[in-house]
Amino acid sequence: MSLLELFCAVDDFYQHFQTTVGPKQLARGRGRKRGPAPALAASEIITLIIHFHQGGYCIRATTFAIVCKHLTAEFPKLVS
Repeated sequence: MSLLELFCAVDDFYQHFQTTVGPKQLARGRGRKRGPAPALAASEIITLIIHFHQGGYCIRATTFAIVCKHLTAEFPKLVS
């Protein structure tokens, strides 16, 4: 499965999840958001995690080195 196919599958699942389960989730406290808004969408983050698990990479050690070097075209809003 290519990275694009993986992203499409994850994004479809996440959209379905948000429409069915999202309204049933508990609210986030007092509405105060902490920290800056994420640059990547949740489905992009999930795609990266699945991609690295499939490749057998150690997430902590190699994620930033590999993503920032090889996947910047696929994830243009990625923080370095």
